[in-house]
Amino acid sequence: MLGTGCGGLGDIMARLSRVLANLLNYVPAEERHGIELGPGPHWEVSSTKDYREFFRALPDLVPEGSVLYLEGCALAREIRLYAYTRAARETSKVAMGTIWPRPKVLHIPVTRENLAGLAQLAEHHAEPEVADHVHVYKGDEVLLEWYDAPDHPLSISTEIPEDKVMQFCARLGVTYTKAERRA
Repeated sequence: MLGTGCGGLGDIMARLSRVLANLLNYVPAEERHGIELGPGPHWEVSSTKDYREFFRALPDLVPEGSVLYLEGCALAREIRLYAYTRAARETSKVAMGTIWPRPKVLHIPVTRENLAGLAQLAEHHAEPEVADHVHVYKGDEVLLEWYDAPDHPLSISTEIPEDKVMQFCARLGVTYTKAERRA
């Protein structure tokens, strides 16, 4: 009988999926889920190509205790090492933006010191070497979501007051508007 002693056909298919994911270096569906901004109102901010100024301005936008999440397939070794030495102690599972190839993910506490160092490193690296997707969260709440950075607009939670968003955008030389996300 197929699957006897190993949980049946469902378990076999799940194991096969994991084996294929490892062989082909992709992220299976069950690993892609995590916290995200979700539907509803948010601040939509036009794209900035300047990671350096973005990192420098970020501590003034988000509350203390926030965590920066960087995801990418071509993250520079220097940036990975920097992040590993400053890794957040407590992290949340963030919804992934990359399925293939399996990306590297970094979680760094948002502090002026951490982000000033990251901004300095970003000066010497091409955009894909810094991140493909950038998020900021606190606990289980996503505060900023930026898929396909730096080419696409970023979304900021309306939990962040508009005056902070306005100052952030002025510093980056970008615009913002209140938008609605659909489920």
